[in-house]
Amino acid sequence: MDVNFFPYKMLRKSWQYQLLTNMKKKREDTPGNRELIDALFKEHLEGFYMRAKDTVNNKK
Repeated sequence: MDVNFFPYKMLRKSWQYQLLTNMKKKREDTPGNRELIDALFKEHLEGFYMRAKDTVNNKK
C-alpha cells in the first residue's frame, strides 16, 4: 500500500483530547482547573498545533 498522507487534523484533535483529559484526571478538581481545561477545548477547536509535514516524501 502506498501511503503518502497522514491525517494530522485527526492527530491534533486526538492529542488535545488525550492531554486535556489526562490533565483533568491528574490535577486537583478546582473551579480554576476545570475552567482552564474547558477554555483550552473551546479556544482550540482544531486541536493543538503540531509541527509536522502534511505529506510523506520518503518512500521505502
